[in-house]
Amino acid sequence: MHSRFTRLAHFEFFLSGARRRMLDTAYSAAAPQQESSLAGGPAREKNPNYTQARESNSRHNSIKRLHDSKSGFTIVEFMVATLVFSIVLLGVTAAIMHISRTYQRSLNESATQAAARNLVDAVGQAIQFSSSQVVSETNPGWATKSLCIGNRQLLYMPGHRITDTFSPTTTPNAAVIRQSTAECPIVGLSGGLPSGGSPKELLGQNMRLSNLIVSQVSGTQLYTVTARVVYGDDDLLCSETQDPGSCQDSNAMSDTDIVAATDLECKPSTVAASQFCAASEISTTVQRRLQ
Repeated sequence: MHSRFTRLAHFEFFLSGARRRMLDTAYSAAAPQQESSLAGGPAREKNPNYTQARESNSRHNSIKRLHDSKSGFTIVEFMVATLVFSIVLLGVTAAIMHISRTYQRSLNESATQAAARNLVDAVGQAIQFSSSQVVSETNPGWATKSLCIGNRQLLYMPGHRITDTFSPTTTPNAAVIRQSTAECPIVGLSGGLPSGGSPKELLGQNMRLSNLIVSQVSGTQLYTVTARVVYGDDDLLCSETQDPGSCQDSNAMSDTDIVAATDLECKPSTVAASQFCAASEISTTVQRRLQ
């Protein structure tokens, strides 16, 4: 490596000497033409040999200055660049998190709305194609309600969230529609889907039926069906009717209030967890086609 740099230095020294000799030769050739001119006057500037040599020497000096330059980042520049990069990275991360929360919230809202729509449609179709009266019953021991419309039965547990286990506010099934006999017996849902009648759960995981109203318009064959479906854990929900001030309170409502509330909604203060809560209320009016 040392021999290589030595040869390079000798070569550069040789080139420098050659360029000086070229400049001296050009100046000597131009001297007779500038007897009345000062040294470095216009005559020397117009000599082609001198001009070529000067340009060559200028290029060499520029390349040498560039080669000898050892510029780089200072500590201050490096710190400023790191700070700018960190700010940009934080902005990108915040944007990604916001998009992720918005996407998750939209998914839950769509699923909750679809579940409420399916429940209303199932009850509405049963009313349309049945000539029987709508019969509603309750079994307090099982916290289960029954809605019988002809040979169709809807079993539901208001305020109970669908999970894998049963508790005062959770149940494996919360809104099941099935074929039923004329007696339309009430069957509990805490142990899973009832046997017989091709039962079908209408709600999804972590959803609950907060309210279901089926009413007949007086003097007509029209029925109004309203269902409110809520998605989310107990601590994310509130009800100003059942528990005034619960929507501004960070504490969860009691189990009794959650089950009894018919207007459950998401707490507005839980912005950070808003993507994990959704509520949808859908109402429709149907006409009975059979007499």
